Amino acid sequence: MIVTIFNEDRFKGTRDGIENLLTEIAKFYGKDVLITQENRYFGNKWKERQSMDLAAMDAAKALLVDEAIIIYSDADTKWSNYKSVTDENYLSNKTFFDRLVQKIKEKLEFLLKDGDPDINPQEIEKCLTYSLGRIILLSPCWNIESWSYFNKDEFKKISTRYKLDEVINPIIATPHGNFEEKKMSVLGEALKKTSTSQARKDTFNEELLSTSFPIQALYDVDKYFKVFVDDFIKML
Repeated sequence: MIVTIFNEDRFKGTRDGIENLLTEIAKFYGKDVLITQENRYFGNKWKERQSMDLAAMDAAKALLVDEAIIIYSDADTKWSNYKSVTDENYLSNKTFFDRLVQKIKEKLEFLLKDGDPDINPQEIEKCLTYSLGRIILLSPCWNIESWSYFNKDEFKKISTRYKLDEVINPIIATPHGNFEEKKMSVLGEALKKTSTSQARKDTFNEELLSTSFPIQALYDVDKYFKVFVDDFIKML
């Protein structure tokens, strides 16, 4: 199974960390998967009108060769507001995702009819139902740092290695059950300001999401992570 991530993050370390995490989640549940990246739409460019049209065509072509698609964009809100109709950030993500899916549907119909002008409507509907069920939104609450910093054992090693106890201890001291309600990247901003060049959020995200990640522990306390993992495994 090939799964392509449409990345929000412009930084390679974080992108690669997410790729590795998804591979480990699949392996944890006994699934074989090859994760690939589509990085032309980072910075949420896929939400822009012109880019969305291109992204929809790229996604449709991938779906037609039996790939699956994950659209990654941080929720920028806590879980308790995640489904609130008053939360502009979540509404933005969900609204734009729904628009993208609608455009992907249109592109799929076009490609199916273009490839076989005699295709019957029932076959088109069957293909659409199958393909559109293989697109999911990855939108961590608050953000990807709420998942990467959850890997406290590895974070402690980083703290020792780079002598960053003062920066990292407040994160390690945060109860696991609170990660989804806190904007962990705010705590992580201090990592960018350290004098050690490697001590950057991007570098640490890659390491924390790739090394001995506590998948079951996060699944047990992070409500959105559970939702995403259940959808991801169902899709494979």
